[in-house]
Amino acid sequence: MQYAETLREVKKAEAEVRDLKTDAQRKAQQSLRDAERQAAQLIEAAQKESEAAYAASVDAAHKKAEAARKTRLAEGERVATAVRARAKAPEFKAAIDLLLQNFEKHASGK
Repeated sequence: MQYAETLREVKKAEAEVRDLKTDAQRKAQQSLRDAERQAAQLIEAAQKESEAAYAASVDAAHKKAEAARKTRLAEGERVATAVRARAKAPEFKAAIDLLLQNFEKHASGK
């Protein structure tokens, strides 16, 4: 009987070892799935954060470019106004008349 009882205990111990190994493998796989899920969540959060930072950078650059454009347009308008004012001045008209007279003199050959 002792042999049969020992064999039964060995078989029982082997079954327990198989169960423990199976349970350990299941826990390891679960841990791996949990780690993969957490990694995916971290990657997704980092992507959202980087997209938000990119959008903010693009928006800031757009605003800066628009401000520079408005500044250039205002400067151009200021210069154009000054040129228009000079063109309407009486001395400008007199200078144009003198240039035309000189041109006519030289063109007619006198």
